[in-house]
Amino acid sequence: MTTIPTIETTRTCTLCGNDESATTRLLVAGSAPICRDCDQRFRGVFRAHLEPIADSARSPLDQLMSTVSYVTEAGHWAVHLHTFRPGLVIGKGGATVNSLRDALVQLTGDAELRLNLVEHSGGGCTSRAEAAAP
Repeated sequence: MTTIPTIETTRTCTLCGNDESATTRLLVAGSAPICRDCDQRFRGVFRAHLEPIADSARSPLDQLMSTVSYVTEAGHWAVHLHTFRPGLVIGKGGATVNSLRDALVQLTGDAELRLNLVEHSGGGCTSRAEAAAP
């Protein structure tokens, strides 16, 4: 008689390691599930850096930060920030995006974290790298 292996279905938050339970639902935006608390921590970092820029540009924050997705690749974080206004997020000489990445590195503890900006356009979302490809 053969036994059927069981598959472990419990998932954990990629950032804090909390298990998914009846009280904690994991959000899956990308391939790295995270809990609502950790998602709020990420969004707090984004808000702290981007709200002053949105205010000075007289632009809603939603144009700078519409969607955030999280991916882990080879044990390192890749955070994708979807935006309608990538130039404002990048900042003069890349200052804003660099300080934002540094804050995310401090949050995750991953020095190799990648922050990717994905620009919304009329035809859908394309990343800056995809738009530059021949």
